[in-house]
Amino acid sequence: MKDPYLYPNSETLKNLFNKTDETKFSAIEADYTSLTLFMTLFKECCRGGDVSESFR
Repeated sequence: MKDPYLYPNSETLKNLFNKTDETKFSAIEADYTSLTLFMTLFKECCRGGDVSESFR
């Protein structure tokens, strides 16, 4: 039975970036995660929050 969440003939999950190559998708996913983390910490910092506890 084929997995409906994978691209055909691939082991890569269907994704919003429409990347079927697992290596390329992993790189994009890592960059996207890093950017999201940065944006979250930046917003907290701008509100005057203490982001130092996020790194413990």
